[in-house]
Amino acid sequence: MERADAKILAKHWRWEKDREGLVWLTFDKQGESANTFSRDALEELSRVLTAIQLEGPKGLVIRSAKDGFIAGADVEAFTRFKSPAEALGFVKLGWDVFQQLRELPFPTTAMVNGFCMGGGVELALACRYRVALDDPKVRFALPEVMLGIMPAWHGVQWLPKLVGPGNALDMILTGRAIDARRAKRMGLVDQAVPLRILENTARMVTLEAPQQKKLSFMNRLMLVRPLRGIVTSQARKQVARKARREHYPSPYAILELWKKYDGDPFAASPMTGVVRKVLVRPGESVAAGATLFVVEAMKMEFTVAAPRDVVVDEVRAAEGARVDIQQVIVTFRAGGVA
Repeated sequence: MERADAKILAKHWRWEKDREGLVWLTFDKQGESANTFSRDALEELSRVLTAIQLEGPKGLVIRSAKDGFIAGADVEAFTRFKSPAEALGFVKLGWDVFQQLRELPFPTTAMVNGFCMGGGVELALACRYRVALDDPKVRFALPEVMLGIMPAWHGVQWLPKLVGPGNALDMILTGRAIDARRAKRMGLVDQAVPLRILENTARMVTLEAPQQKKLSFMNRLMLVRPLRGIVTSQARKQVARKARREHYPSPYAILELWKKYDGDPFAASPMTGVVRKVLVRPGESVAAGATLFVVEAMKMEFTVAAPRDVVVDEVRAAEGARVDIQQVIVTFRAGGVA
């Protein structure tokens, strides 16, 4: 590929413009075996997107230099927050950067080559198209609910509009992972292809910019607020059969956020625009093991996390063998998905 400028090199992101006018943006988290979103990685991404937009390309493909795509937020960053305001600022940063990506005036494609978790899915949702490697190692998941939090970088807002409320809520409320073929059938990805044609497929999809598929009439109807309330009520009943609210309240908060605020956590409080607080118990640092994430919607307050051991027990009871919760928790503690 023909490089556009020497300034394309950065700490975590690098980009190059090929002869067809397509920009390839590669995420390669410095010093890490997996790509995760830290504050500096997000801030750098914002600067890179601004530079790419000034370049005026025909399109943008985002890819990974790692074996996987993106493992989500860098949860180690949460352990370093010194105040609730600092934690909230990190959430808002991710929200704004992904909105910046979504608003680019040219076609954008996420080329997913491996596991795509949490914030990785949300970045893919910010792109106009998604092309995935058809391989067993590719998994899409929003595991936040199993960690007692929620997808706060547009996941609750954008996923239902892409795949329909039923498919979206199943992913968001269970944390269940799906493979590339399942993602293709439900509309999460546009193409699932072998490795030998992955890059070329991403190129062609971006350059040709095909018309995006529309949701079925019934799915569009369920997005309308009167029916959205019915969908939420039914989902809440299903959640209640598997997990008690006092022990595992995050799915209840997610449903309320989607029903009332279309998944926008910063719209839930009309007085301040702030709906997330990070609460810690005496003697604990922000986002330590027993951190509680709280969502406030109007005068109603929803605790979004319970003590870790309670959450694990409830998810095991709810999902059984379908969810490898121990692996999720280990990854969380090691600084993987969030």
